[in-house]
Amino acid sequence: MPSQGAVARQVTRGALPPLPKISDLMRMYDVSSKHYLGQNFLFDLKITDRIARSAAVKGCTVIEVGGGLGSLTRSIVSSGCMHVFSVEKDKRCIEGPLQELSDAVPQKITIVEGDALKIDEEDLLRRVLLTRTPWLSDTPPPVRIVGNLPFNISAPLLTKWLHQLAQPQGSQGLFNYGRIPLHLMLQKELTERVTAQPGNRHWGRLSITLQNWFHVSAGVVVPGKCFVPVPKVSGQMVSLVPRAQPLVDINCTMLERFTAVLFGQRRKMLRRSLRHLIPSEADVLELLRVAQVDPENRAEDLGVEELCRLAKAVDDVVVIMPQSSTIVY
Repeated sequence: MPSQGAVARQVTRGALPPLPKISDLMRMYDVSSKHYLGQNFLFDLKITDRIARSAAVKGCTVIEVGGGLGSLTRSIVSSGCMHVFSVEKDKRCIEGPLQELSDAVPQKITIVEGDALKIDEEDLLRRVLLTRTPWLSDTPPPVRIVGNLPFNISAPLLTKWLHQLAQPQGSQGLFNYGRIPLHLMLQKELTERVTAQPGNRHWGRLSITLQNWFHVSAGVVVPGKCFVPVPKVSGQMVSLVPRAQPLVDINCTMLERFTAVLFGQRRKMLRRSLRHLIPSEADVLELLRVAQVDPENRAEDLGVEELCRLAKAVDDVVVIMPQSSTIVY
């Protein structure tokens, strides 16, 4: 039986089928982008190879979100991954290019048909009998989440993983296997929101909640012309690595609700914007004093720790939003 390294070399040397032009591939399998699926196929192998390298997939089990036409799948396999679960919803992609890749290297690729928002990633990892990595280990688990995310579900997917991470240890879903890194292609504007800092116009609910639980960093920008069909926006990579401990120990849903209210009036001074929640100005000023936050500050100027401190103080005296409220990103 060949070693893992030998298999990786065989793949690189041509075990995978030749890659046709994207127009030929789409015609061959009768695949065209469907708007309702948020599909923008990425087909430049130089870019997909770079994504696979930056995610450090060699020797790792990879859950790829949005297999599409298989270009990123190919780069992940060629980079020496242990195994890749390619999650895809579109039957045309599953029965065409992804199945062709899987047939070429069946020991490397498992196609998972379904909606990425509903897939149980922890269950996929059980299939490969993965050993859990201690949470405080300096070395990340040999697992990566990688994907060119469908633009229309990118924010909900980030929220799904955020809520898993923010659960008490032992009930964290995917993150029960350790601090698994995520390497994702998003719309550039969404990456800017994820990585924004206080004072930036993109700073808001998504930045704050994600950065409380993840280390985030922006990566390479990919022009829209590299996607098919060509979107009106560029894409940009982002990496999210779970923190060993959140910046502030706080209930995630409560923080979402609080920032939803606060950033609805982001330009108002806090002594005024908080009156939406607490009618008495004297009570607002006392709360800000307890939270050690300047009343003249605005929500958009506060960092994660200040906002979390303020959210905790407010939650002690007021129900921020009804439990049935839906947070829209």
